[in-house]
Amino acid sequence: MGDVGLPLHGREPHPGHAVDALLEAAERYPGDVTLVALGPLTNVAMALHREPSFAGKVKECVMMGGASDHLGNTTPVAEFNVWVDPEAAKVVFSSGMPLKMVGWDISRKHAVFTPEEAAELRDVGTPLAEFCVDIQRVVPTEWDGGFELADPIAMAVALDPAVATRTERRFVAVETGGEWCRGQTVVVHHELSIVGEYEPNVEVVDEASRKRFFELLYEAERS
Repeated sequence: MGDVGLPLHGREPHPGHAVDALLEAAERYPGDVTLVALGPLTNVAMALHREPSFAGKVKECVMMGGASDHLGNTTPVAEFNVWVDPEAAKVVFSSGMPLKMVGWDISRKHAVFTPEEAAELRDVGTPLAEFCVDIQRVVPTEWDGGFELADPIAMAVALDPAVATRTERRFVAVETGGEWCRGQTVVVHHELSIVGEYEPNVEVVDEASRKRFFELLYEAERS
């Protein structure tokens, strides 16, 4: 966590397993649960393995994962969260669950903070604002000293769908084999001659509002 020295106090791990918590929440509130997945999809796939009807009980699953432009941050074509457990991602993408994919391409285009923007955010002056910036200090400097907030923009889309300014229903598959492409999210962007084989299964976020994302982030930091 950026060697920020975050003290751990005040909470204890809840007994039980995350998969049980997912299944219990969906059973208790069928059709009302929005699942936000900000990491590998292992627990979601395990919940589907345990109870396939879980897919139909979730209102929506907004996930930070993959990349619709086929550019990766772990391999040339694979984004980290899918690359870590592509078998789990394949289960989730083929489950029929209502999915919205906020890929690495979205954070790369719309959620990068320059050093100057990071300083402005830290100057909000709340402990949360300072933490949000300080925690990024060991991030690789591929953004010329700045950083991107991939998970927060996915959460912003879940909290306010208007953050996603353009989405398209598309067929998305996950590559689980191959010498070069394991973990790639293969997104079909155009009509293909084989009718019916590539039925859309994911709502892919193509564009997002950087302005609205920043507004939500600043609102959260000031609260």
